Amino acid sequence: MMTVLRALCFGIVVVLLSPPAFGEPAKTNALIADGQKLATQYGNRLWPGFSQTAFPVLVLEETGERLLCADTPPDGFVVSSIEPITNCSVHTRSPGVFPTHLQATFALPNTGPVVVMGAPALSEASPAAWVATLVHEHFHQYQMSWPGYFTNLHALDLHSGDETGMWAIHYPFAYTEPVTQTALAQLSRQLINILAEPQRNIRRAKAQAYARQRPGILSALSDTDRRYLEFQLWQEGVARYTEMVLVEYAAAGKNGPHDFAALAANLRERITTKLTQEQLSKHQRVYFYSLGAAESLVLDELGDQWRARYFAEPFSMARFFSDAIKVHRAPPAKLD
Repeated sequence: MMTVLRALCFGIVVVLLSPPAFGEPAKTNALIADGQKLATQYGNRLWPGFSQTAFPVLVLEETGERLLCADTPPDGFVVSSIEPITNCSVHTRSPGVFPTHLQATFALPNTGPVVVMGAPALSEASPAAWVATLVHEHFHQYQMSWPGYFTNLHALDLHSGDETGMWAIHYPFAYTEPVTQTALAQLSRQLINILAEPQRNIRRAKAQAYARQRPGILSALSDTDRRYLEFQLWQEGVARYTEMVLVEYAAAGKNGPHDFAALAANLRERITTKLTQEQLSKHQRVYFYSLGAAESLVLDELGDQWRARYFAEPFSMARFFSDAIKVHRAPPAKLD
């Protein structure tokens, strides 16, 4: 989840050298190092410059909050040390500023985009799943590090005066409207049909048909709802896709202590399961994670050019599909 918060003020730090960490913090640090390695080793396969994106992480623990890998911490962090597993600076403050179940990314003063996550010991996720979520949130850092991010986000004109960024979560999308549910169910069924097709040439032809039909299906939504949907698909859907594909890369590389192969299969199954259930009114915004991830996989069937243009055409998947139609001029395929 990506959240934009601007009014948090926290800071000055003293640099000390700490002894090697142990216990639960050390386990957390090791998982952060695993996430950093995954992003560094495989990130640029998908996204130009992703492997070089700054990766500060604020870990929320019962005993305090630890900020790792931040060059300049916000006000309120009173101690700094060097953590040997990640080889990062660590800054600490008292607990309670954020709830320990939080999993988000937002900009902190002086620091820029920071991943904020509850410690693994406070999570029900497996170590591999915690690392995958960390990478998902790191992709939001990649998005927010683009210089035009906040300007273009504001230009969507969906905030209704909310300058905190919480509109991105609480926008009143028409989740329960039958016309909206019908349109997104139609997209979901087509995406499932494409991804289940075993023959590459037929899968690509169906992807082209999807690209042609998509604008007409989404025309049933209001203009503001359509803009919000496209934004969420571009942001959260592509982050879920990135999380899954990088885990699949790690599984193929058989590198590290985690069972990434099982996790990769689970992530892909969760995407199709969510779309198959067609429970937009229940899942609401979270539904867009799976819808956008599936659309990203379908775009890959049409080539990888869309990823190179990701920031050139931000906050919408529509242009990626329309561009794909221009590139691929195959006979129409029937979508069941």
